[in-house]
Amino acid sequence: MTSQEELDNITRLAAYICQSAIALIYLTDGTQQWFASEGSLEGLQISTDSACHAYALLHKELLIIEDTWQDTKLTTTALATFTHSVRFYVGIPLINCQGDSFGCLCVMDVKPRQFTNLQKEGLQILAKHVTNQLESHHMTSQVLRESETSFQLLVQSVKDYAIFMLDPNGYIITWNEGAAKIKGYQPKEIIGQHFSRFYPQEDILRDKPNRVLKMAAAEGRFEEEAWRVRKDRSRFWANVVITALRDESGKLKGFAKVTRDITERKRAEEQLIHNAFHDALTGLPNRTLFIERLGHELRYAKRHPEYLFAVLFLDIDRFKTINESLGHAVGDSVLKAIAQRLETFFKGTDAIARFGGDAFTILLEDVLSISEASWIAEKITQELALPFYIKEREIFITISIGIALNFEGLTQPDDLLRDAEIAMFIAKTEGRARYQVFDASMHDRAVRRLQLENDLRRAISGDELRLFYQPIVSLITGKITGFEALLRWQHPQKGWVYPGEFIPLAEETGLILPMDLWVLRESCRQLKQWQIQYPNYRYLTINVNLSGQQFSQPNLLEKIDIILAETGLDAEHLKLEITEAFLINKPEEASATLKLLKKRQIKLAIDDFGTGYCGLNYLHRFPLDTLKIDRSFVSKLGVEREVSIIVEAIVSLAHNLGMEVVAEGIETKEQQAQLQAMQCEYGQGYLLSKPLDKEAAQLLIASSSL
Repeated sequence: MTSQEELDNITRLAAYICQSAIALIYLTDGTQQWFASEGSLEGLQISTDSACHAYALLHKELLIIEDTWQDTKLTTTALATFTHSVRFYVGIPLINCQGDSFGCLCVMDVKPRQFTNLQKEGLQILAKHVTNQLESHHMTSQVLRESETSFQLLVQSVKDYAIFMLDPNGYIITWNEGAAKIKGYQPKEIIGQHFSRFYPQEDILRDKPNRVLKMAAAEGRFEEEAWRVRKDRSRFWANVVITALRDESGKLKGFAKVTRDITERKRAEEQLIHNAFHDALTGLPNRTLFIERLGHELRYAKRHPEYLFAVLFLDIDRFKTINESLGHAVGDSVLKAIAQRLETFFKGTDAIARFGGDAFTILLEDVLSISEASWIAEKITQELALPFYIKEREIFITISIGIALNFEGLTQPDDLLRDAEIAMFIAKTEGRARYQVFDASMHDRAVRRLQLENDLRRAISGDELRLFYQPIVSLITGKITGFEALLRWQHPQKGWVYPGEFIPLAEETGLILPMDLWVLRESCRQLKQWQIQYPNYRYLTINVNLSGQQFSQPNLLEKIDIILAETGLDAEHLKLEITEAFLINKPEEASATLKLLKKRQIKLAIDDFGTGYCGLNYLHRFPLDTLKIDRSFVSKLGVEREVSIIVEAIVSLAHNLGMEVVAEGIETKEQQAQLQAMQCEYGQGYLLSKPLDKEAAQLLIASSSL
């Protein structure tokens, strides 16, 4: 009868060929032999009366079930009797010379998989070999030799596995085609050589080849995934299984060695791991890896209370402007260039990460004090302030940095990152292009800011926003020519909240968009009502400020058309005020949008002129009707001679370009007189009238019409 050792070898080879977890020889007399080729299958029981074996025996043909949970060949009874954890099953009946089935050769796995034609052919050869071995006492020597020949041909023809035999001392005695393909040696070159030549030099120096043979001899089997060396000395990742071969008396006859090249799989795994922990654009560690590193630092600091480290949270100031004006491709190039500059600045460390969007984080290990972390932040600010050259463009950026240190009480990475990010936001609100060290009061400010944001969302959807109207007066006749709509927020607990407190927050959160539209609709409705009520003032106009975000919306014109149609206001009585920043940052887009508005007879004004980037010679590019001189210039009239000269030049240029001029912030008679002397047509300011609620504005119109 065939020995247990021979059955072991057959089942192992079946498992390797089919890349399955289990190979099983099941006999109808109730005996079975099974082998787990990889992993721990503890607790997995293979039923000896499995319906799957019965199917194969009954039909006397190969049974392939690539997924036992899905295959329609399995009845409810079959599923009930078959082990639930087995998902993949292939069974081939063992048929003796009388044509009777006396068992099955099966391969199984806990995962569903596909079964290839090459694997099918290999399993059929093995089944024939098992049949011949188990029925050898009924076979002639010729049939036995044919069986052995088929078995050897199978081993020799396997090209994806290096299968060879070693003598007890590790010298090679057989060599198959797969071994020649994987390792590069032909049989005549390698047979008789010691198998240690396949190991890297560092493994040979540690005597690893002899140690693994000893382990295989002692335990029966040794398996590992490790580097191996080809004939040309190139390395490859290998899955290696060494099985000890013993005779019936237990004497060691040698070793069977199966090697598979898994380099591509390893590379794919390494790439997946790299992708999971690194940013695709910059190649830097990503948020996940940075948080993991931060957790390690916090655990170390807990064991060593004197240890101090810092987290820097970097955010690019006005990065959205780069994307919107130069395009996302340039924006991506800027991010990559910043990453490279940071890596150069912090040579030999991987403590830099792209945290997402235009934010980066840096871990400073073992810092001495807050002063050291601040000094490094200052140096980073200076380094990134140098120009970047992207696609033949010179681009300047500034960054805001928040710094948080691991003071007592912090145990979670998210807490430290939160503190650093809060400090960064404080740096932005205080003017950008600077760094800020976190302190406890900042957290309270952040909580208040979050509460303000929540309140603002409620205010927009509720009834808390109010419009005030500041008259625009002719400096020639003294008559009211129109109003500027000014937004106020009447908070139910805090009272009046002024624009300087909530407009920046609205712009940052995107809430400015619904706010803008509410202001536009309400002011158009109100002006139309006054025009109807006071026919002598049908010429009144309403000035409405729209944010740059609103002007960038693709459906802006459609929304304005709808509002004008809803309120019944003629387009010529609406004047939209645009900031300089929008004009200079997006000149082509701005020009196109303004021209479309002009076609609708809507008036256009440039607001707060002189405070932004727009040069005097830039104005001719845009179809503007009105230029509004900022109050910072008006307030210095008669005080600083240079300012008076600048204002006079602005008025003269505006007139030459066919624009009217409105001076904002007039508070004294002297300012009014100078502006009149410069032939400035219109003015706003407390001297003329403070902003009025709608009732007071209506009374002003009524009294003026008498």
